[in-house]
Amino acid sequence: MPRQLTPDVWLFGAAVVLLSAGVVMVYSASAIVAADRFHDPYFFLKKQLFWALIGAGVLWAALRCDYRWLEKAVVPALLVAVVLLVLVLVPPIGQAINGTRRWIRLGPVSFQPVELAKLALVLYLAAFLAKKRGELEDFRTGVLPPLLVAGLLAGLVLVQPDLGNCLTLVALTFGLLYGRAVAAAEFRDAEGPTRLIFPPGPFLSQALLPGIIVAVFAAASDSP
Repeated sequence: MPRQLTPDVWLFGAAVVLLSAGVVMVYSASAIVAADRFHDPYFFLKKQLFWALIGAGVLWAALRCDYRWLEKAVVPALLVAVVLLVLVLVPPIGQAINGTRRWIRLGPVSFQPVELAKLALVLYLAAFLAKKRGELEDFRTGVLPPLLVAGLLAGLVLVQPDLGNCLTLVALTFGLLYGRAVAAAEFRDAEGPTRLIFPPGPFLSQALLPGIIVAVFAAASDSP
C-alpha cells in the first residue's frame, strides 16, 4: 500500500504569496486604465480574482489527488503544447497583437499556449529527472533529452516572438537540471562543500549555472 503523502507547507505558502502578490500588482498596474476605459477601477482586479479563485479550487482538488498519475499526462501534454504553439503562429487561429502572435481565442475565452507549455515542461522534467537519477553526469542520456525538448518549446515561443517566456522556459530547464544535480551530490555525500555548489561533471558545473544567470539577467533586461 503506498504511503500517505502530505502537502509541502512551504511550497503551498510560496504559491499563496505569489498569488496574493500577483493580484495586488494587477490592481496597482490597471486601476487607472480600468477606470478610464470601463469606468470601474476594479474591472481587471475582478477578473484576476475570478481566475485566482478557480486556480485555488484546482489547487484544493490537486492536493487530494495522487500526483503520480500526472506522469501519464506528460506525453499528451507535450504534444498538445507543441501543436498549440504551432497553431498560434497560423492566421487566423493566432491573434496578431502589436506584431506578435501569442494568443488563441475560442469564443469569449482567449489564452496563451505558452502557459500550457510551461506546465508540460515542468511535468516532463519532473518525470525525466525522477527516472534518470544517476545519469545527470552523462550528457547524452541525462542532459541532452531535456535540452532538446525545452529547446523545441522555447524555439516555437521565440518565433511568436516572445523573448521573455522563451527565456523563462530556458531558465526553468537549467534550474531544474542544476537543482537535481545538487540534490544528487548531497545524496552521495560529495567531497566537501564546493561539490555541493558545483556538481560533478564539467557540463553541469561550467554550463548550467552560468546559463541560469544569463537567462535571469536577459529576462530582466527584456522586461518593460
